[in-house]
Amino acid sequence: MRFATGLLLVFFFSGVLITIRLSVFAQNRETTTPRDLPFSFTKPKAKKEAPDSVKKKAEKMDFAQMKKEKLKKDSIKMAKSVISQLAIKYPGMPRNAAFCGEKIPVEMPTVAEKFNGIFQRYAGAKGLIGYYLGISNRYKKDFQSAMRRNGIPADLFYLVCAESGFANLTSSKGAKGFFQFMEETARDYGLEVSYTVDERLHPSKSADAASRYLKNLRSSLGSWTLAAAAYNMGIGAVEATASSQGTRSYYQMNLNPETGEYVYRILAIKILMENPKGYGIYRSGNYQPIPHIVEKVRYHIHDLKEYANDCNVDYATLKILNPWLISDKLWIKEGKTYEIILPKFSYQKISADERIPLPYVDPDGSLTTAQVRETIKMELNQ
Repeated sequence: MRFATGLLLVFFFSGVLITIRLSVFAQNRETTTPRDLPFSFTKPKAKKEAPDSVKKKAEKMDFAQMKKEKLKKDSIKMAKSVISQLAIKYPGMPRNAAFCGEKIPVEMPTVAEKFNGIFQRYAGAKGLIGYYLGISNRYKKDFQSAMRRNGIPADLFYLVCAESGFANLTSSKGAKGFFQFMEETARDYGLEVSYTVDERLHPSKSADAASRYLKNLRSSLGSWTLAAAAYNMGIGAVEATASSQGTRSYYQMNLNPETGEYVYRILAIKILMENPKGYGIYRSGNYQPIPHIVEKVRYHIHDLKEYANDCNVDYATLKILNPWLISDKLWIKEGKTYEIILPKFSYQKISADERIPLPYVDPDGSLTTAQVRETIKMELNQ
């Protein structure tokens, strides 16, 4: 009997202890770690709700847009890598380069790599850039003055380096002068092209015409990069390319090799010429404007060699200072006055009474330059 009673008490107290333990476990199970439990237990993670802004963006953005965003991020990452390599090879090279205030999209790998290649080419040609630094002194003031008058960005001064390198060249297609005007375009912008005169070879007049031409191209095409491209290949070709390829971005167009490099070349030359010491470049020569006087001529000159001799200047110097005189004569266009540049030193050898502004040849051409000089001197002395 005692044994049975004791056994019942044992079972009773065991049940009470088990009940108490289960109760405590139930209360503390939220804070109990898996290793404290008598069995393995992992609480499932609650699923995070996406913010409303993300949901709305996902609803609006289709797959193509998401792909485009990813490609853009990848492009930026690749471009940064390219530019960082450029910075190591050429310290100080601008990472936010711009052409006439229009940023170059270096986040496009193709653009960054192309710019790198062209920049390296010019950075290696230190002698050439040094020459540009020297010769540009002679023309910079006049050219920049023409550009300011016509509202042209200063960056386009370097276009003349890309076009001709400050030389009166003639291209295989017939373009001439510092700014490489074709004959028809030159006439459209007021430059005379005739048997004895070609004002495409007149540095100041061609700079003014080029400024007006670029301004009109910018108005038609909407950007300076496309204006520069059109200056190189023609506005019709640029419009046709933009239409067929569905873009008006110079950097996304597939252009001919020369035009495709054109803006990059101008920009590379500009960067190097504006910071020559930073790239170990030194000016080659100091080509200052030649001291000169200007003779205004309203009548025909039948022999420029005789005219040069009368002005006490050699014929070669006369031609160098006036490259637009393309013949050994000068036929005057009706109602027009021509300005011939003569070196200032030439008049130091002429007596005061001979320093007379002359028409040099009479209208019908019956007198020589020397005869006209003598005639005017006689008239002045009467």
